[in-house]
Amino acid sequence: MPATLLILPVVGRLHAPRIQNQIDQLVDQLTVHGLKVHLHDIHYPGSSPPEIDEGAYDAVVVLAGSGGISRTLVSILSHRRWVLWAYRGNNSLPAALSAREKLRSSNAWRGFLATSPEQVVWIARLLHAVHSGIRLTVVNPRSERLQELRALEKYGFRIESRHVAKSALEAATPSPHKLPPPPKDAASALKLLSVLRQNPFDALTVDCFPLLTELGVTPCLALAALIEDDIPAICEADVAATLVATAVQIAIRTPFWMANLVEADAINNRLLFAHCTIAPSLTADLHYTPHFESGFPLAVRGYVKPGPVTILYAPADLSYITTFYGEILSEQPLRNDACRTQAWVRPSVTVDRILRTVGNHHILVLGRYSRLADAIGWVFNIPVHPL
Repeated sequence: MPATLLILPVVGRLHAPRIQNQIDQLVDQLTVHGLKVHLHDIHYPGSSPPEIDEGAYDAVVVLAGSGGISRTLVSILSHRRWVLWAYRGNNSLPAALSAREKLRSSNAWRGFLATSPEQVVWIARLLHAVHSGIRLTVVNPRSERLQELRALEKYGFRIESRHVAKSALEAATPSPHKLPPPPKDAASALKLLSVLRQNPFDALTVDCFPLLTELGVTPCLALAALIEDDIPAICEADVAATLVATAVQIAIRTPFWMANLVEADAINNRLLFAHCTIAPSLTADLHYTPHFESGFPLAVRGYVKPGPVTILYAPADLSYITTFYGEILSEQPLRNDACRTQAWVRPSVTVDRILRTVGNHHILVLGRYSRLADAIGWVFNIPVHPL
């Protein structure tokens, strides 16, 4: 089922004659993304408070339709976890900012200020996923790692542990995929992909090293194939990376790359990221090599496409999310002492500042996604600390 949301337009009476077409256009910008949108009648200042059954929708969006409505917005939004949407024109943003300022001063602001249709879409998709329950399959986890991942249950995840035995792998048939043709020794990796796909899930994470030890095959190729299919697939059963990567995939529906920060070059203000599970669509070239730590087949090596990148990180306790922008450089590093896919990034802030804040396992998304971390943090009630 699609995410559903209610749009409540609030418009000053002087502006009303010229606003209706604008409202219709804004609604169209949401429905084109597959959302089910219910449009409430226009609410005018001085009218009786609207009666809204907010439980009937994934999100309630109050549209600041014009200027001169800030006090009305305050009365509607006080202590409500609703979205306040400001668009370009008709003094929408000034009214929204004024209302938020008033609500903050009285400690009554609980909302999210969206300034683009995309941000409204992200919020709706994320809330719909949380309300529906995010089915997370954890593959071959150690008991302590599975216990750590259960912390995600309070964020709407439904955890299911699954053990893949060697006998199941041997009996499987290699799965179809969108990867470039792999070598003959990829049969076991493609069988693993087939086994993983047997049960339905919304997201998947693998406790990689127990699986490596037991099965003698890496999950790198299987995870890359799942990510290419727009399925959040995270290695190493990392709690924070699982939440952030899953949220990114749900919100923007584009592949991500989870990577280690393996070198920090403060002199040239650049960072080297590396990991072996990258979707082909994120690379200019992709081929296969033995896995870095184990030497087992197979790892994925690609040259990440240069251009803007959005980078997100959260610590294991999910006490905050941080984010910064950068530029993937055109250099093609080929270090043998790191995971196989590698990329230099020039961040928008200094390397020293980043190192004071982050740990390991970053989520990289090609492109600049303004306030993506803010949307994720708001839905999951996690503070966001932009760098």
